[in-house]
Amino acid sequence: MSRMRVRRFEYFADHMEPVLFRDVILGRTEFFRATAEAVEHAGLSVWAAATARISYLLNMLSHPYGDMRECGRKWVRAFIDLAQALGASYISGHYDLSLIHISEPTRPY
Repeated sequence: MSRMRVRRFEYFADHMEPVLFRDVILGRTEFFRATAEAVEHAGLSVWAAATARISYLLNMLSHPYGDMRECGRKWVRAFIDLAQALGASYISGHYDLSLIHISEPTRPY
């Protein structure tokens, strides 16, 4: 990648799912360090992190049940921790919001 003059890239959470790999991220374990070292060795840096698929496939933030939305909020917080740990300044992704939610402002979720 760095041969193409790409220096910064967006990291996708599919590689290191932030809840399943929470201990890996917080503990900066061997896998986490290997990932960070591979990025550095390639002459790259993470400028942003993207949620990838899981956040919208499970309707995490717009789920009709409050307990599931809380799980979604916990997932997003863990995702932000992952992004920061990799040096990202920004996050992006799919947050399962749709026109129906925008068009129904009184909807409780």
